[in-house]
Amino acid sequence: MSPPVQESRPLLNPGPISSDQDGDLEEGSAVKRITTHPASREKAKPSGQPFNWRAPWGDRAPPEWAVLVLGCTIGLCSGASVVLFNLTVHGIHHVAWAGTPTTGAAWLRMQHLSDTWHRIMLIPVCGGVVVGMLHGLVGIIENISPAAGHSHGLVDKLNPIAAVKPIIKAIQAAVTLGTGSSLGPEGPSVDIGKAWASGLADILKNSRQNKIALVAAGAAAGLAAGFNAAIAGCFFAVETVLRPASGEAAPTLTISIVMMASVLSSTVARVFLGAAPAFTVPEYELRSAAELPLHLLLGVLCGIVAYILLRLIAYSQEMFDFLRDRLGVPKEVTPALGGLLVGSIALKYPGVLYWGFENVDEILHSRTSPTAPGPRLLLQLVFAKIIATSLCKGSGLVGGIYAPSLFLGAALGSAYGAIAGSFIDFAIPGPSGVAAPQAYALVGMAAMLAGVCQVPMTSVLLLFELTQDYRIMLPLSGAVGLSAWVASTAMKKEEKPKAHASPRSPRNRNRGGSADRGGVLAAEAYAGAKGGDKGRGGKPYRKGRSSVGDQGLELIQLPTGEVFTEDELMDDLRVSQAMMTKLVTVSANVTVREAVGAILSGLQRCCLVVDEDNLLEGIMTLTDLELEAQRAAKAVARGEMAPLDVDSMLVACVCTGKRDGETGEELDLVSIFPDMSLKQAWRAMQPRGLQQLPVVARGGKRWQERGRKLVGLLDRDCIKRACRAEATKRALDALKQQEQKEDDQPLNLGGH
Repeated sequence: MSPPVQESRPLLNPGPISSDQDGDLEEGSAVKRITTHPASREKAKPSGQPFNWRAPWGDRAPPEWAVLVLGCTIGLCSGASVVLFNLTVHGIHHVAWAGTPTTGAAWLRMQHLSDTWHRIMLIPVCGGVVVGMLHGLVGIIENISPAAGHSHGLVDKLNPIAAVKPIIKAIQAAVTLGTGSSLGPEGPSVDIGKAWASGLADILKNSRQNKIALVAAGAAAGLAAGFNAAIAGCFFAVETVLRPASGEAAPTLTISIVMMASVLSSTVARVFLGAAPAFTVPEYELRSAAELPLHLLLGVLCGIVAYILLRLIAYSQEMFDFLRDRLGVPKEVTPALGGLLVGSIALKYPGVLYWGFENVDEILHSRTSPTAPGPRLLLQLVFAKIIATSLCKGSGLVGGIYAPSLFLGAALGSAYGAIAGSFIDFAIPGPSGVAAPQAYALVGMAAMLAGVCQVPMTSVLLLFELTQDYRIMLPLSGAVGLSAWVASTAMKKEEKPKAHASPRSPRNRNRGGSADRGGVLAAEAYAGAKGGDKGRGGKPYRKGRSSVGDQGLELIQLPTGEVFTEDELMDDLRVSQAMMTKLVTVSANVTVREAVGAILSGLQRCCLVVDEDNLLEGIMTLTDLELEAQRAAKAVARGEMAPLDVDSMLVACVCTGKRDGETGEELDLVSIFPDMSLKQAWRAMQPRGLQQLPVVARGGKRWQERGRKLVGLLDRDCIKRACRAEATKRALDALKQQEQKEDDQPLNLGGH
């Protein structure tokens, strides 16, 4: 039985394997590797030469100004879409909570429960019902979508069906927030920007670098429009898209695209939604440098609360997955169940309901608000909000966790400031040397956002942009840094060490790079008859094993007595005889979720990344995604990157231009030619632990096609099937020849 071989990650550009004149795999130089970046194959004309407008549009890379214009378009479209999204949220909120003052939760808290309980309970439930119905609609759309993963690729151009899903998700978020569930609008705003970027990136023949830059521009535009903070949007894109996507430094063009998209999106939002920031910021004062330790301790507390929130969200998702998978609760029902649970919590704590940023404003201006909650109620709200947000996120309601993070930070910071001030005033009578609780609420907002979302730079810049006060920078930076570190360290300790070795670890590879002991047919145990039995009850050939040195050599014996090895069999067969031609192909700028859907719908183990001309650019297997998720989880725990978002991360980020997370070595894509022998293909797979190899044509009409024109895929199962079929064919031919020979012999009638 052959030992299982893990799939590895051939990720860079194709370098076909060349053979020598004798047809054997050359040692050392047998694998031709092309380590240039995909973008380098799409270079535009040098700056000193005019751009060739007469060249076919699909054969030229866009000039920089065209990519910059596309980024600006993304910013404008994202800003307009976020404006429409916010107006929709407010419209649904106005209809659902008609008659409720804008003070929202504060007003509900002052009313008799007998007068408001039915609204508090039923409105979130109704929102959950609508969201669940839209979940069902998405499932129907996915089932009627054109089958991806065949020979023509996936979503190579703009697809109306693919464009419907982001719209439905935005509607789900608007309904979730409009009916008061405990989530926020900034996450959906970022998703809107990324959706515009992913859709418009196909207009031009953009390189991988440009596509990632455009997605970063969409993320920046979404956050900038949501918070009315253009600078924070730029840093958000750098921390969440550019840094996780590549270890390379972002070029000037990328930063320019991100900044232009962020500024234009924020400008559009200011025109239609007003120039006021997302929430009203009180005056900030740092009375003395002695307060800095208090702010640092607040950062530690925010990190702990952020960790609790993240863990409860994970537990909530596991709980609702259990309801769906084990108890059979339909996924269309769980959002309504989440709304019911949130409504139950809101009966006691109406402040957990989403009411724009009115609840945050009430905490920030508690000095002037007679209905503002005190420290004890604020601490209760912190735990109630954590539970409500976790239930909303796990049940399938749609929204972000930025707004809940800001509310938690404001509530925790204000309560902490009030309690700390009381202790210090009690210990040191006289004029208070501690700032007002609202100052600590501001710092707590940024610290909590950094701990939950792991975006410390964005958090600092966001609060600085909103307060426009440099005095806040010192305590803010310290608290934000500690919060992000505490949360990431706690998440890192949560990880259990893996007992098994990595699939690409040397322990999981065959020593010496030799073929598997037992060969490709070793799993096929012979169950036939002996001697002259012509294969009845089993295969028409017999198999045995001959020990050659320390390597097992599989032997195949025909009924005629002829013996040959499977190594000889593979040497006689060509790759073109065994390869698959029904392939799952995707373009480099589809999302990881779309690519995985294509793999599953095509009943394959991998997808091949191609460009518009069906030229090979990379390969992604399900094992690749598992390894990337494990690497990202470790990086998230260390605070080095944001969690993976399969709905926005491009396939290019996972498959192309990546490095081994353990060794740091660059991984090249290995490909083979159709006229090569299966023996050569097998030897190419074995030392690298590969499970499959893409097959490319040797020549092409254009020089760009040489060694890149995809024609098939060869995996280990293909080799096994081809060898088994050839062995059976030879055995049957031998049987036929033997029978014919026996028929031609004269009968021996005997003589006297």
